[in-house]
Amino acid sequence: MGLSNFEIPKDSKISPINVTSAVNIRTNVVSIVISSTDALYYYILPWLDSSKFYSRKYVDFQLWRLALLLKINGYYYLILRPRSRALGLDRRAEGKKFFLDISDVLNKRYSTSNNLVDIDKVIENINERFENISKLEPVFNVKLFIPHVDNALKFRLANKSDKPRIVYIYTKKGLMGGSPFASYSLAHITI
Repeated sequence: MGLSNFEIPKDSKISPINVTSAVNIRTNVVSIVISSTDALYYYILPWLDSSKFYSRKYVDFQLWRLALLLKINGYYYLILRPRSRALGLDRRAEGKKFFLDISDVLNKRYSTSNNLVDIDKVIENINERFENISKLEPVFNVKLFIPHVDNALKFRLANKSDKPRIVYIYTKKGLMGGSPFASYSLAHITI
């Protein structure tokens, strides 16, 4: 048996784990990097879920787990609508901001800084927000074993605005050459 508790169909496009690693020569600590959302969800998460934690890092693992679930289920991409307010959610709880709020708290409990807010209250708030957002229908169905990148692309294309973007860039001398641009990407390339 591999790391995954999932029976990933052989014909699915879910790629196997690709790990890169590095050793800090000074501390002799090995760091591994797995950048695939699919690998983290389908392989690493089931393995970590079945592991026992004997340190305070368990809370950080739980927060990381929530962030991964936001991402893989597509909640990360949500901009919540007014009907979501009935569940106690508002626009401040939209997916990406919520993801960043979780990221902001990870590993903060170990700091000796006095300027930190009460982290336990922040974590409690995150858990409540996750409970509320998970009452919504997931954007992506992970049981279909469609790669996350494909799901995100389909979502972006389905929710793409029909309004063309016009981007004007000004310098101290006036309108930059090439302005207006048809997208932020084209403007960024020019800069």
